[in-house]
Amino acid sequence: MLEQGGDAPVYGPNLRASCRRMEAAGWLRTLRAPNLQLAVELTKAGRGIAEPLYQG
Repeated sequence: MLEQGGDAPVYGPNLRASCRRMEAAGWLRTLRAPNLQLAVELTKAGRGIAEPLYQG
């Protein structure tokens, strides 16, 4: 989805680092699942960016 936004992608080959960058931008919150897997949750700002891309 982010690729379709027209801006340069904020993600790269390292998913954790990409999640940290998106968290720093205020787009998501990084969570830890009980099994220590990485989980993320979009913030209101992140949903505002993602929803128009998903609709398109």
